Amino acid sequence: MPFWLSLVAIILPFLTAIIIFIRKSYRDEALNLLMLLSLVIFAKNLLFALSAFEKTTSLFYVSLFEAAEFVLLVLIFRFNVQQSSYKEWMNYLLVGFLSVTITLHATQVTENYLSLIANTQAVLLCLLAIITLLILIRNQYIFIFHSSLFWIAGGTLFFSSMSLAAEVLSRNGWFEGRDEGERQLLLYAFNVVRLLFYLIAALIQQSKQQEEDWKYFKNSSQE
Repeated sequence: MPFWLSLVAIILPFLTAIIIFIRKSYRDEALNLLMLLSLVIFAKNLLFALSAFEKTTSLFYVSLFEAAEFVLLVLIFRFNVQQSSYKEWMNYLLVGFLSVTITLHATQVTENYLSLIANTQAVLLCLLAIITLLILIRNQYIFIFHSSLFWIAGGTLFFSSMSLAAEVLSRNGWFEGRDEGERQLLLYAFNVVRLLFYLIAALIQQSKQQEEDWKYFKNSSQE
């Protein structure tokens, strides 16, 4: 992995967490969870950069970090859902996922089941991100770009869909005869794009005038 790409992947989530903390944006529940998510990603990418860890040890800890990422993202998307039935469904999803993950980790850590868990996470995150974007489009219209949740969902959807696409291409022999490092490099680049989306989410700060314009537009559309 190129050093500069690893460095960018480490700096971006740390910078996102610092911006949220300095601006005191953590008072917002979604941004508070984004700050925690950024710290988890920072720790995971830092672990990737350290060559002192053996492969089996890295697989174990990295998979735990990815499980924590999944839980935090589901909680962020849950924040956007108003209907209690959907929230209960997402709670069941979290409990079921954590139960399966802990059970598998208690047996043996192998690349095969870790890949299966990662693909399952990507599918679920794609669905949740699409639902979140649809809710935002319905509720905020032209003001959607002023929502931090839009950038979080957009970055998550991009990375999850690209990860699934790379997995499908790999199974169909697209990367056959090539170095596995090329595929990992591609996924790492997709991850950096996701982190840029999260950084934009931290930088977005809706002004009072924008909030008043949105309320006026919403009331007018309802009438």
